Parts: sequence; structure tokens; C-alpha cells
Amino acid sequence: MDIVFLIDGSGSIDQDDFKQMKDFVIAVMGQFKGTNTLFSLMQYSNHLQIHFTFTDFQSSPSPRSLVDPIVQLNGLTFTATGIRTVVKELFHGKNGARESAKKILIVITDGQKYKDPLEYSDVIPQAEKAGVTRYAIGVGHAFQEPTAKEELNTIASLPSQDHVFKVDNFAALRSVQVQLQEKIFAVEGTQSRTSSSFQHEMSQEGFSSVLTMDGPVLGAVGSFSWSGGAFLYPQNVSPTFISMSQENVDMRDSYLGYSTELAFGKGVKSLILGAPRHQHTGKVVIFTQESGRWKPKAEVAGTQIGSYFGASLCTVDVDRDSSSDLVLIGAPHYYKPAWGGQVSVCRLPQGTARWQCEVLLCGEQGHPWGRFGAALTVLGDVNGDKLTDVAIGAPGEQENRGAVYLFHGTSELSISPSHSQRIASSQLSPTLQYFGQSLSGGQDLTQDGLVDLAVGARGQVLLLR
Repeated sequence: MDIVFLIDGSGSIDQDDFKQMKDFVIAVMGQFKGTNTLFSLMQYSNHLQIHFTFTDFQSSPSPRSLVDPIVQLNGLTFTATGIRTVVKELFHGKNGARESAKKILIVITDGQKYKDPLEYSDVIPQAEKAGVTRYAIGVGHAFQEPTAKEELNTIASLPSQDHVFKVDNFAALRSVQVQLQEKIFAVEGTQSRTSSSFQHEMSQEGFSSVLTMDGPVLGAVGSFSWSGGAFLYPQNVSPTFISMSQENVDMRDSYLGYSTELAFGKGVKSLILGAPRHQHTGKVVIFTQESGRWKPKAEVAGTQIGSYFGASLCTVDVDRDSSSDLVLIGAPHYYKPAWGGQVSVCRLPQGTARWQCEVLLCGEQGHPWGRFGAALTVLGDVNGDKLTDVAIGAPGEQENRGAVYLFHGTSELSISPSHSQRIASSQLSPTLQYFGQSLSGGQDLTQDGLVDLAVGARGQVLLLR
């Protein structure tokens, strides 16, 4: 990528704030160290000054040595003129811009343009035609005014919610740094077929998966320093990266996308992602579609450090009315001396209601390392009461030989806390290991009119009828 910073040097910014803006620029540039990204920077007021070009950056790629010497210009605010100069001058081969690179412009300003001879209608179409993706960062209270907010939206690429950032002061710029990086990395990682973003090279995309009507969703637990996320692959469209970058949340090492699941209800479709290492206790996030984009709507967090809450997920339509009632959330490393692992039965939130977990399921006592909840599946109606039943794997029970538990749905649209059956691997074969590591139920594979259960073990799959 070729990235240009266009920074506001007008007289309304005091000296300390200008220095904090420079520190922010240095910090963002530092995050691209080791990649083939090039940077350039221009300062604007009613004067314009190019401080370094892409060519300058290539010969001296130290952000601090390039940015520290910059002195504030002072004066008026010619934002539109600055954008036009960037498009015509800096994104040009004579200044080291590359034909094949993705062009990105980051505009940082503390207010609306002032006495600029150009209008945005004169310059934004030129930027669009040149293929420049634009991010606008508004700093200060000026952007509480509707006209100032609209100016940021005009500067930035569409959709504006993905390309506009607002902070109250220059000291708060660091709070949007991670979000900005994720947005830029995602542009490269999902739209460029020829380049690879180092923020996705450890993504482990496909660690989990679910099929939606829009296309497959693949969990990518390693993206962005193991913050994680998921890729949606719509047909004939560039993939979309779904993450928590819309929220100012520290997701580092959270493994979002470790598990994925779909929920349906009253015409609303939800995507549920598990992040079992969030804050070391784990978290599960529901995303819903707004204006064609997936956004976080509700979340629920684990309570025990190291429990891996969210490592497995399963949505359940108990009364089989095509609307999801519950989501089962596995925490297979939850530990108590008598048993290991538990599953939270949570009711899906309606409207703005909080997400609440109502029932806790666990296996038999005597298996503290049982990893109960490592795998979850909907079984279908096993006992003929027209309610959906579920199966839960505990592959660590009996020294990793494993077991599977069956639980029935209840008329209260919940799951009974007592299991109806425990199937131990020793009942089937003395050599089985990790029986219950994976599960798939709900289909009649034996054609006898009754649902069956496929169970994964080490090196084997068993079909139970």
C-alpha cells in the first residue's frame, strides 16, 4: 500500500496538540514495519508543505526521523485544496507512488475548512477516480456540530461508518489507532488478490466455519495479533472481514472466530462468534446485519480464568418453529475438583434486552479433566416429545477415552439440567481415544425414521443410532 497522511497545521491547533498528532502518525507508521507499505506526508493550512514523499520514505524509512523535524505552519484551513494536491502530486510516479499499490489517504483535522477557494465537490470526484481510499479523523468538539460531522463524511470514502473517526482531543488519538490499523489492514487483506497483509498471515482462516445464505463464514482466530474475526464470502463479491474493530475494545489474543454459529428469529439473522481467550475468561459476541454490514449487538463473558468460555457454540430451536431460542456456550476448561468443563444455556436477547444465561450443564462427577462442552450439537427430537434435544462431548473423561451426554429440551423452551444418557467410549470399544471431540447430529443417516449422531474420536468416526 501507498499511504499519505494529510495533517492539519492551521493556527487553531496549539503546539502540544500538534506534537501529539505527530506522535500518532509515528505510531501508525510503526505498525507497518516489515511490510512493503510506503508513506508520504503533507501538512496544510492556507499553505501546503510536502514533508516527505514515498521516495524519501524508501531512502529513510525511520518514521521518527521523518516526522519529528516537522514544524507547524499555522494559518487558515484549506482542506479541499490539500486533498487535491495529494491526489495530483503525491500519488504520482515522480514522487515514488507505485502503479500497483493500493492508495490510502488519512486526513487529520481539528475543524471545518475555512476560506478554502475549492469545494469538496471539486476534489472528491478526482480522488474517487484515482482510486484513493480516504479515512477522515476529526479531533475536538467542533465535530459535535452536524455540519462539521457531515464534512468528515464528505471527505471520507463510503460507507462513512467505516472511514470516519472522531475523538474529543489530540491526546485521545491513540484510542483509534488499533481501529484505524484494522480497517487499513482489512482493505489490503480482503481486496487485494496479489498482496498479503501480515496482519492476516497467521489468521488460521477456516479454524471454524458456518454456512449462511450470503455465503460461507470462516473464523480467522489469528488475525490482527490473534484478536481474531471471520471472513464472509458472498458470491461474486470481495470477502468481508467481520471483527470488533467498530468498538473501542481491546481484543488482542482473544481468538474471536474460534467458534461460529448462526441464529434465526422473526426475520432477523444473527452471527455468533466465540472468543475463548478474551481477557483470559472468554467472551461470545452476537453480530447482526445493519445496512448490509455485520455489527456487534450483544455479548456475554465467562467468569473463570482459563475456562475457554466460547470455545464451542450451538444454537437451539427448542420448539422447532424455525426461530432460535437458545445458544449453548461451551467452556471445556472450566475447572472444579469434582468435574471439568461446563456448558451455559443462554436465551438469545430480544431487542435491547441483555443476554442472560439461565442454566448450567455439566457431566458426571469424578472427571475433573473431562473437557465437558468441547463439542456441542443439536440432535433433533430423540424422545418423541416434539422438542429439540442436544448432545455434548466430553473427550477428556476416563483419561482421554471420552464420553457423550444427551440432554432433552423442555416445554419452557430450555434444556433440562440433568442428562438423559451418558455414552462412554468403553461401551463401544476399549481402544477409543478422545471420543466426543466432535459431534454432528440431527440427520437420519440410517433411513429408519429416527435421528442419528456422528461422533468424532482420534482417527475414527462412529455413527450412533
